[in-house]
Amino acid sequence: MAKLTWDDVHEIRAQAQAGIEQRDIATAFKISRPLCSAIVRGHIWNPEVKLTTGDEMRDRIIGALDTGCRRGEMLKIQNKQVDWRHRWVRILKEHSKTEVARVIPFEAGSRLEKLLRRRAFLGPDAYVFGEATTGAYVASLKSAWETLLLLANGIKPTRAGSGKRVSNRKALAQIDLHWHDLRHEALSRLADDGVPVHELQLLAGHASITTTQRYMNARASSLAESMRQARARRVKRLDEGGDEATAQIG
Repeated sequence: MAKLTWDDVHEIRAQAQAGIEQRDIATAFKISRPLCSAIVRGHIWNPEVKLTTGDEMRDRIIGALDTGCRRGEMLKIQNKQVDWRHRWVRILKEHSKTEVARVIPFEAGSRLEKLLRRRAFLGPDAYVFGEATTGAYVASLKSAWETLLLLANGIKPTRAGSGKRVSNRKALAQIDLHWHDLRHEALSRLADDGVPVHELQLLAGHASITTTQRYMNARASSLAESMRQARARRVKRLDEGGDEATAQIG
């Protein structure tokens, strides 16, 4: 697939508005018809709009929740590792903490698929979760993540100087939410939805099934709490029913 520039994006939209068939546009620019359609519909970001920290981090958070990848694995995903025919993302062995290659499936029409399509025009070597307008590799999200956490909690980030990390360390400690928690959340959701432990292990890239079992244990704990609450509601109903029966007898 060809790498497009923002000028190409403008030209594709101009040709579509002029009535040229999308299949002909896609052929001329050597791109897929779904990507051409996404560009024409405006699903690709407008380069004239300045992106905020929240705009870029939104897609990265979606990526973390919908792939269950480790941060380092996710940041190294390139467009050429997205297999559109099979609808999966390849995690290369050399990018995996456990040195195990694996694939992450995605569904048609899912928010992850839409995210991947938004970045596809940047070319095969672009990093999906890299810099939004160029696809350049981003080595760390720490500063952006900390800024986002503070803003989400109504706290103004402060810095000792330009290029420095935020100095609201106490506030961040109280918020106590870390990027890796998103991976835990992703895998716990899958466990709650009944994904078998061996499949969850494959998706997570765990070397040991014991590690994966932690999420199944979390699921069991959640089930136990739900059952406890259900029993409490039942007892309450029986007690209320007994009180009503006593009142009628009286």
